[in-house]
Amino acid sequence: YNTYIEALNMRIFKRISCGTFNPSEVNFYVNDKKIFTIFFAFILVVLMSLPQAIYSLTRPLLTYEDKTEVRESFYHDTEHIPFYIAGNILFHSDHDTNYIYQKAINEDLVVVIRTTVDNQVYTNTQTTIELTRTGVFLHQYGIKKLLFSYSDYPELKNIDITKAYDNDNDFWEIVFDIVDKEVDKYETAARVISVISIFIGEATYLLVLSFVLTLFNRGTNRRGLKFTKIWQMAIYMMSPYVFGGIIAETFGIVIVYYIGLIWSMINVGRFSNTIILRGEDNEL
Repeated sequence: YNTYIEALNMRIFKRISCGTFNPSEVNFYVNDKKIFTIFFAFILVVLMSLPQAIYSLTRPLLTYEDKTEVRESFYHDTEHIPFYIAGNILFHSDHDTNYIYQKAINEDLVVVIRTTVDNQVYTNTQTTIELTRTGVFLHQYGIKKLLFSYSDYPELKNIDITKAYDNDNDFWEIVFDIVDKEVDKYETAARVISVISIFIGEATYLLVLSFVLTLFNRGTNRRGLKFTKIWQMAIYMMSPYVFGGIIAETFGIVIVYYIGLIWSMINVGRFSNTIILRGEDNEL
């Protein structure tokens, strides 16, 4: 078993090395089985996801900076917030049941306040927190979920939401205390979803980039290799892009990411030229 693992590690290392420093020698791996290349791509995606995943797992879901951003977004808003909760029911100050307040906290989060009760589902890519007549809903990925009813928290029985606009400290202490309790309930699920999203995102970037580079270099292939086979080899040459991304994410050196990207682009081109120049001499 140990011998098999060592041999597998060596195979992976050789392809990383050739994909990075000797793209012409990637020719020697054109007979690799697709399942191995898929496994190789999986390893690259895991490596590239690690910095973001570690940060996502160790960072508090709601930081002091996040809370400050929320407070300031309401405080600096030019639109008044004419709502209050009385007896665990949300009311509009002028009893306008058609009025809807909407506030984008940032590019990822939107807050909506409305007294109407319907089956409205927000299908945009942003996370939407919706305050309705009797409770608070979360809209995410086209799914609507009840977070809590106002009756679940006695401190919400009678509260003036207009105080958010006034930056009232007592109001925000109540709100963030409840938010912290709700975050604790869903912390594990939220972190798992975050890591999965990171992995899917990195896998998508890797596959799309390798596909595009293969597409642009397909015309130089006079040896007659199938498109899927060239794409398979291009996966190996994504190694500079992946390791550049890891360094950029870990140390915040963004330029290294672009160096890795350009390096991979050049290597795919060099590989295609090798097919032209040496293809007839290789057992492909």
